Parts: sequence; structure tokens; C-alpha cells
Amino acid sequence: MCQAADDSQPVWPARSFATGVDFRRLLTEFTAQTTPSVMTTVDIQAARTHLSRLIEQAIAGEEIVIARAGKPLVRLMPFVQDKNPRTLGLLRGQIREASDCWENDPAIEAAFGWSAICRPGL
Repeated sequence: MCQAADDSQPVWPARSFATGVDFRRLLTEFTAQTTPSVMTTVDIQAARTHLSRLIEQAIAGEEIVIARAGKPLVRLMPFVQDKNPRTLGLLRGQIREASDCWENDPAIEAAFGWSAICRPGL
């Protein structure tokens, strides 16, 4: 932190010379995440009547709670699409199992008190 020329307000440097971190951006993102959004509670009948307007408010960032008789039931919020969807079969062919991995281990059977009668598959 540096002092301004007129000693009125401290001035935050834009970047740390040691790490290259943009502190102003981090501070802006942090305050945006921690600043509580406006919360509106709407009765279910009013929600039916004004659903389009409530959807627009939710998309704009306002938190909408739909209630029945003053008891919150549903929170209306915008849908957020995943930026990176999962790729199926990403590890296909890279994982191998040992040839004896499904065989019974006598040490484990003894530890759990299993007998030949209660073995799965017999």
C-alpha cells in the first residue's frame, strides 16, 4: 500500500512486483462474491401471475424466494452451464486390473470371520 500525494487515501498498487498478482482484480472479484444479492420473497400466487418478470430479475442476479403462507418453498436462480463438460471414456485403455483381483483373499476372510458358506458366488 502506498500513500497518495495529498495523504488523503491509501493507494493500492495495481500489481505486486514480487508475484505479479493483480490485487485490484482480486479485490473486485472477492467483493462481488461476498456482496449479498437482493433477496425478494414472493407469494406463490404472485409468482404465478408475474413469473416472466421474476425470471428476468433472477437472471439479473436478484435472489427470488417463492413462499406459501410466508414459508419459503423454492429459490429461483439462473441456470449456469458448465464451461467444461465431462468427457466420457477419458481413461479408457489406461487402467488395468490384475488377473487375481477378484479372487478371495484368505487373510481378509479371516479378519472378517467369513466362512466358505457365506462367500459371495458360492
